Amino acid sequence: MLCVACDAFRFRSILTASANESTKVTDEKSYTTVGSDNGGICLSDDLVVNNAKRELEVNAVLCFLCNNIENHPFSVVKSIVTEFYREDEIVAAKHMLIQTVSSKGLNIEKYSRRRIGDNKAKTTVDDILGILSLVDESGLHESLPIFCVADTSRLPQMVDDLSDITLIRNTDVYLRNQLNTISDRLAEYENPNKVTRMCSIAT
Repeated sequence: MLCVACDAFRFRSILTASANESTKVTDEKSYTTVGSDNGGICLSDDLVVNNAKRELEVNAVLCFLCNNIENHPFSVVKSIVTEFYREDEIVAAKHMLIQTVSSKGLNIEKYSRRRIGDNKAKTTVDDILGILSLVDESGLHESLPIFCVADTSRLPQMVDDLSDITLIRNTDVYLRNQLNTISDRLAEYENPNKVTRMCSIAT
């Protein structure tokens, strides 16, 4: 499911062709009402245009980070990145991010140093997360390119998502076993001969 802005961006031609569409101007800004007159959804044209103007940059590491750091703890995201991606991919992602934000007026000097040593990948990821945090705190997130991937196999799955699937499967097996046990007991009570034998044995 898409948010309103993404839905409008991806399916703009369909929305503009809607029979129930009407355009209003409020405070010199254009809004498009899609749907019925009483329950339509108001979409700011500025929001759609801003997304359309953002450049696309192919980088799997930055794509994964930008789409997950707001929904998961930094420690979890950092662990997945350092385990899934090669060191050269992480370093390349840092260089791309530095080049992207270098003209934004942010003080990223402490994150720009070249990392060395055994923990190079981890410290580089720390630098990337630090820069992204500065960007978010400065309200410049929308000024960044939209980072994407050319190969979706280069996007790891979140650990908690895998844990949820495992929990669902285990719960399903448990419920099936319980249902089978209940079905067997009901079948025993529905068989009068078996019930008689059980009573005779008990006496």
